[in-house]
Amino acid sequence: MPLYDLRWASPSLRVIFRDADGNNLPNQAGGKYYVYSSTRNKEPIVDTWTAAVYSFTIAAESKVDSVLLSIFLYDAGTIEIDNVGLFNDTVRSRTVPNEHTSEFRQVDGDASRFGLPQATVPKIDTAVKIDGKPDDPVWQHGKQNLLVNAISGGRAPQATEFQIAHDTENLYLFVRAVERGQESHHHGPSGHDAPEIHRCDSIEIFLQPPTSGDAYYQIAVNPAGGIYDRKWIGPGNETAWDADGVIVGGYHHFDYWNVEVKIPLSDLGIRFPTPGSLWRANVCRTEVPGQRNWNAWSSTGGEFHRPKRFGILKFAEDDLAGENTHTLRGTLIDGDAQPLKDVPVKAFGRIERTDAHGVYVFDDVPGGKHVISILSPKHTEMHGQVSITNQLENVAPVTVQRRDPFQPDFTGPLGRDAVGWIHGSITEPPNMREQPGRADLVQSILLHAAKGETKAVAVSLFANQMLDHPDLQLTRLSGRKGVIDGDRISIGWVQRMLKPVHYQGPQDDALFVWRFVWNEPPKVFHRGQLRLITVKIDIPEDTQSGEYSGDLVLKSKDQLVSTIPINLSVGDFKLDQPAERAGAFLNIKRGSLDDADPRWAEIVFADMAAHGARTVMFWQGIVFDSSGQPITEAAEHSLRMQMKHSMSPPYAIKFSVEQLARTIGVEFKEPHAIDIPSLQAKEMLFRDAVSRGAAAVRDLEKKFALKPKSLVLFWSDEVFIGERLDPWMYTANIVREYTDNPIGLTFDPRQEDKWRLVEPLVEAPFFHGRNLDTWIDNDERTYQTLRERLESKGGVGLAYYNITRTDVTPEYARICNGLWLWQTPLNAQMHWTYFWGDQDALVGVREGERLAPYFALAAPHPTKMEMVSTLDWENLREGVTDHQYITTLENAIESAGPEQAAAVEKAKALLAEMWAVDPRVTETAKAIDAAEWDRRRSALFESISELKRSTIASDGNSR
Repeated sequence: MPLYDLRWASPSLRVIFRDADGNNLPNQAGGKYYVYSSTRNKEPIVDTWTAAVYSFTIAAESKVDSVLLSIFLYDAGTIEIDNVGLFNDTVRSRTVPNEHTSEFRQVDGDASRFGLPQATVPKIDTAVKIDGKPDDPVWQHGKQNLLVNAISGGRAPQATEFQIAHDTENLYLFVRAVERGQESHHHGPSGHDAPEIHRCDSIEIFLQPPTSGDAYYQIAVNPAGGIYDRKWIGPGNETAWDADGVIVGGYHHFDYWNVEVKIPLSDLGIRFPTPGSLWRANVCRTEVPGQRNWNAWSSTGGEFHRPKRFGILKFAEDDLAGENTHTLRGTLIDGDAQPLKDVPVKAFGRIERTDAHGVYVFDDVPGGKHVISILSPKHTEMHGQVSITNQLENVAPVTVQRRDPFQPDFTGPLGRDAVGWIHGSITEPPNMREQPGRADLVQSILLHAAKGETKAVAVSLFANQMLDHPDLQLTRLSGRKGVIDGDRISIGWVQRMLKPVHYQGPQDDALFVWRFVWNEPPKVFHRGQLRLITVKIDIPEDTQSGEYSGDLVLKSKDQLVSTIPINLSVGDFKLDQPAERAGAFLNIKRGSLDDADPRWAEIVFADMAAHGARTVMFWQGIVFDSSGQPITEAAEHSLRMQMKHSMSPPYAIKFSVEQLARTIGVEFKEPHAIDIPSLQAKEMLFRDAVSRGAAAVRDLEKKFALKPKSLVLFWSDEVFIGERLDPWMYTANIVREYTDNPIGLTFDPRQEDKWRLVEPLVEAPFFHGRNLDTWIDNDERTYQTLRERLESKGGVGLAYYNITRTDVTPEYARICNGLWLWQTPLNAQMHWTYFWGDQDALVGVREGERLAPYFALAAPHPTKMEMVSTLDWENLREGVTDHQYITTLENAIESAGPEQAAAVEKAKALLAEMWAVDPRVTETAKAIDAAEWDRRRSALFESISELKRSTIASDGNSR
């Protein structure tokens, strides 16, 4: 019994034998129930790796059922165990794990040409409940199998995982498919053999039992219960077949969906799978909308009907892994030979992670040659082939290179100085793969701004040499009529951080994105790195119009490195405020930020106002105590902060109907789904409390001198999913009896039948912005038809955009708070979410290990009482400023006289050009690049200036 690599302080190894009931057994002639290898007489401390080995024989007549290993320390010290193993030397020769038995031979190319994945199918004794929910024991503890891109074998754009099991009669699968967002749900048919199933959310299961020869079965299913089944003698050779006994259960969440499937083995001509038998199989998904967005457990290199690329299912005789398989073990190290912790390693259709010692282990794997892939977003992607012949295969350590998030794919030098100054954009961050040309280098920066505007600009820096302790400053801007001091200017170094592709997807499915705007420069600006710099200038309202100039100065250790001039033209006008409002969701109570220091609320609201936010979905409102009395303290705090920081009505407050129901003991069928019979049993209590809550709403409006109906009541979310709709309508009808205040509700407008059900109760429909963009894809729907519908109901339309995935870029924040809000009939747009208090948004900056979260437009500084912005948050302000420029130009046209006809026509043509852009945010993002954003802003500035100049000239002539 070898115990390998033991670093010890005089330990002894003890082996205790036990029977099936756990009783200690003698296994020696002397009757002792244990044996041990004592090291007590050795030196007290051994500071080297040492093997303590004890060999023993269990007698044939022994009742030994288990062996307990114990290690005793006789002296003070620590013990580190690298590996412990029990080996039967009559079966195989002794293998020392630290002796490398296999090599990682790096291979090039995409993963589609690599080995086939294998999964063990455990046998279970309890049938699975087919309801689309992963609450069965087998799914709680079973192995997850990950789908990859079917063409390349690389990471799939949206995560899909499946689990599999069987009993004596059925094969069971559970699949969870993450969506890009609510707008990408495509609900399919619920019938049998409808071809449309392939054009909607669905999973395709391919099965080839060993008894079927070259034939294989195809079963496509969807969350609606739809089934499409076929049998293929070979690719393209279809034969009639019906899977009569297949049962499908589905579940829809707004960001993912599940399917659970029961497939009778008899439908496949199988009586019972023999333990150890091997099937060929694949599980596939076509993600719609999209082009060639095909995902599969075993990558096929293209279409799904390639049975030679099907993976392998191995059937176990119990709920454990099958016998006669192998264990693969290896170690990942960095360039300094230090172990890499928590790195994902993909092989055999699943992912294992390295432990604190950099060790990864794959149990229950087949022999032969296989490819393992290192797919960590923080490290360079690697693929290597290993040979597995021993029962325990130990792969030689692999050195993995860490990605430098600021290292582009191109090299320098760029320009002739120590750094190359490159055109930058807050809206469209640098492309790290595209080599800048000579035209991309800048010699100076020219800006236009109105009085009182916060002007933001970006520039990229490429380091042609290493810069120690870099520092970048903009000198004060001087003009003939005054100066703009340095305290009105701030410089930001944008951090490039890992962000999950989708917040419901695996954390390893992440990309480096330009994210938080850090005011502190890096300690070292390494040669070959590319950095994005933001420059923000707060122009005082009393600034004199005219030209101002200064220098952007880069130093290293206080020594001048490079400068670039900045010229600012301040117009003789201020920007007007549009009627529509931009803002964000906010929940600083979550995570106790507000509790940690009450000053945070003031800091947060001041930051929101500084970024142009004039509305907020502040998740504070009216709650109810145990006696059903309304508590308005949080609602008052919310209103006080919003009004102080110039946020305008209507104000959304939480009217905690669900919290009230729980307080009085009402049961719930699921989160946000009140059990109606349970509520009816306590309805008098519920109604009394709602009545008092409605009175409290009216009292709040009086206390804060608001017009009636200025408070919009929200209490549930996404009621079109699960079992939420009927309970929400039941409670909404009760609330409506006691108040005339608008009721707000977030929902998916594409579900027209449900929209019409809630429409009479909802005066403040709260749409998901991307869902609205999808809703108008229908030829019969436009934003004008939505405008007419809202006006006919007297409603106030609201919307929110999520930044929950990486393809929702900072540009989206600019568009939906500017052009989109101008073009749509909505009163307000709120980004999800300003700050979500239980997530440490800056951990990627400070530690460099964990991923930056998907949420957070801003986050608290780790050491200062201030908020740290993101490019998304800066672009929200850019969108608001775009909207202000448009509103200012519209007002200037409205007030222009007949003598300004030429300037007016020119201004109208500019607005018409801007209005003509497809209003859908995704389409606008495609149509307008960084240079076009700059051109449009400059054109608006010039048009407003021209109208203002001609107005002044006209006034002068009239006098």
